[in-house]
Amino acid sequence: MTPEAFADTIAPGEQRFPADRAVVGAAEGGGDVAVGAVELLKTPATGLTDLICALLAALNGHSLTYTADTA
Repeated sequence: MTPEAFADTIAPGEQRFPADRAVVGAAEGGGDVAVGAVELLKTPATGLTDLICALLAALNGHSLTYTADTA
């Protein structure tokens, strides 16, 4: 998972096209990525700067385990 993909799970933007199957509609427009959430995640004041890589690695590991368990 990339920081952009993670940020977009916080407030996903609008549906991009009729067949878009992503979770959409929490915000009009481009969602958190479009308004700078990635830059915010990288700001030391958030307290996430040092943890973001480990968080994304953990989410990737969880998704691999889930996929293996449910496939």
